[in-house]
Amino acid sequence: MSSDSLTSLTFELSKNDKNKSREKNKLHSAVCLKKKKQNLTDNQELCDKLQLEINILQSQIHEKEKTLCLGSCQEDLFNFLQYYNNNKQAIEKMVEHGKSQDQNLIKRQKALADAENELKVKKEHNDNKREMAVRENVSTVTIATRYSRAKFNCDMCFFSVKAMILEYEIRKCHQILDLLNQIYNLRVSCIQYVITFQLPLIMHIPCNVAVSQLKRPTFVLH
Repeated sequence: MSSDSLTSLTFELSKNDKNKSREKNKLHSAVCLKKKKQNLTDNQELCDKLQLEINILQSQIHEKEKTLCLGSCQEDLFNFLQYYNNNKQAIEKMVEHGKSQDQNLIKRQKALADAENELKVKKEHNDNKREMAVRENVSTVTIATRYSRAKFNCDMCFFSVKAMILEYEIRKCHQILDLLNQIYNLRVSCIQYVITFQLPLIMHIPCNVAVSQLKRPTFVLH
């Protein structure tokens, strides 16, 4: 075999290796892109699901707040209000604790805003690169691929942070519901105390009669 033939054969083999390597890279890129798309879809669906849960919890909180509004109370409930005010500090402490937790939310909201800004900057950057590429006759497909990759990364970051914020919102809603339930239970127990022990003293009736009237109190909780 002549040296020219050997050189030609070596060149062809090298060319085939490069083509195989190129095809392998394309296949790998396609698989990675498919995974990224699936992850992005999963994150978007998670955010939608978390938002729905938050809406339900906020609705429950609203209903609980309405329930906690006392209706028409008689003057005989003055003792209850006094007792409630004595326990107000403990309730306010829990509220203050909730406010301190809000600082975490502020940090996460900042992270979300940063992610949005990064997405905007990268989009502008890639738009500029695309214009430059057209002027320099660079492959549009190459630029589109780079742009898609950058956008995917930003979207992934955006929805990951958003999911964290929504999960925190859910935890906060649960805390608020728990707090409202504690206040509600406190009010009910105080009202029952007034009916059972204070009203008999005020109205000069036997205690057991007052206890029997617990089934039909003269006031309502809305």
